[in-house]
Amino acid sequence: LAMLTLIILFTIGRVFHWDRAVPLHGSLRSSACILDMWLIIRLVTLFWEVGSGTIDLPSFSRYVVWTCLPFTLGGPLLRFSEMPKTIQVDWRFWTSAAWWTEGLAAVAKLILGIVLGIGHQMMTDRWPHAHLWNNAVLTFVAGPLGFYLTLAGYFHLMEVLGRPAGFKLPTSFNYPIGRENISAFWMNWNMTATFVFRDYLFYNRWGRRTYNIYLNTLILFTLVGLWHAANPYWVLWGFLHGLLFCVFLLWRKYGQRLSKLPMRGTPVSFNGARVLTYFSVCMCWYLPSKIIQKLGGLF
Repeated sequence: LAMLTLIILFTIGRVFHWDRAVPLHGSLRSSACILDMWLIIRLVTLFWEVGSGTIDLPSFSRYVVWTCLPFTLGGPLLRFSEMPKTIQVDWRFWTSAAWWTEGLAAVAKLILGIVLGIGHQMMTDRWPHAHLWNNAVLTFVAGPLGFYLTLAGYFHLMEVLGRPAGFKLPTSFNYPIGRENISAFWMNWNMTATFVFRDYLFYNRWGRRTYNIYLNTLILFTLVGLWHAANPYWVLWGFLHGLLFCVFLLWRKYGQRLSKLPMRGTPVSFNGARVLTYFSVCMCWYLPSKIIQKLGGLF
């Protein structure tokens, strides 16, 4: 009940943009903290684990430590059941060449992602009328790769920095770019958050006698979009990813009947699947804004 109340408040707050609340007669119209996407998903996991009896109700001090960890405030997600019972600093990491190397690799990914974004902005400023070229670079290079490298680099850095403090943060990104299908992409993209939606929503029956895998897929990805923001772009973003995943599920179910497809099972088909998956994911990021623009022109 607490979890559902939290989700309803979060959704209403997103729809009415409470995060943009301004002081009114000396007081805030609402609290924006409940709209933090990482705070809400952490609390959902906590309520689920306590309510299901997986863990005991935590003490206030441990809850504060878990909520305010500098390694997880902006991700990655550390469930309370994964919290170490005792926090013990391990100074050996500071003299470990492997730890420093991994940390530098994380920083390099973070910097490279930022550079891609800055580079695209500079290119747009330099050639403002090259709309087709600028959109292509944004859609297939600077946008997806820049976002991935920035987020994956930051999350990886938090994982590295958490180890000397005694926190073993779960891996969030496992090279999702270049995967062979959309299922493999999402199994390796922002895994700490993705697994929460999978574990708590995907197999929900929604009042039906049995769960419908296609309906659940569309609901799940639409809710993932709403988790990012309650606006038409993110709702369409989630819905399109859900449709793409449903197409993959249908292909997995019926594709084996097409055994006579040319080059099936060859390296060409495997690499083609990787290219097609990357292209499809990029288009799911690009198309929502274009669909909204077209619909806006009709009204």
